[in-house]
Amino acid sequence: QPTPYLLFITKKFIKNFRDTKIMEVYSMTYILNNEDIHRYLSLFILFISLPMYFTLTRKITAPFGKHTPLKSTTTNKNTTGQTKNTNTISNDAHKWGALVNPKIAWFLFESPNLVWSYYAYQNRQIQVFDTSIANRTLFALFVIHYVNRCIIYPLKMKKSSTPVNLAILSSAFFFCSINGL
Repeated sequence: QPTPYLLFITKKFIKNFRDTKIMEVYSMTYILNNEDIHRYLSLFILFISLPMYFTLTRKITAPFGKHTPLKSTTTNKNTTGQTKNTNTISNDAHKWGALVNPKIAWFLFESPNLVWSYYAYQNRQIQVFDTSIANRTLFALFVIHYVNRCIIYPLKMKKSSTPVNLAILSSAFFFCSINGL
């Protein structure tokens, strides 16, 4: 049997839930300003990081960059007998999903940080942000860093860069989405 206190709390919660518009409760402002969400998300990342680290460093090698399995093939370059070694991606790399152009992939998985920066700037508390040179400096350094990672670096990548698997792209996008919060 529920206690009278539990019934009171439940009735109060239901009344408050009816009075609150669902779109307001789940709006981005609510999520970003809710300390409980930040606390639980931080604890989740903290607790999962150590087991994830050992799993990913000891058991699984994700096919990204220098860890992408390549097949080496030798072909004749010309009639003088000179040979040229070429590398192609092995079938093992395709098990992780479709391959994406590395420049596009790099832009996509680093872009959430710039989106969050824009959102944070548009919704900043002016009395806190504009009165502190430290806040403005740290924010500017964060934005400069991610403009470099998201826009400048992909433009400078070599054409011979290894394509990125969709699973790697998705996990990096997810991480950067949380990182920008």
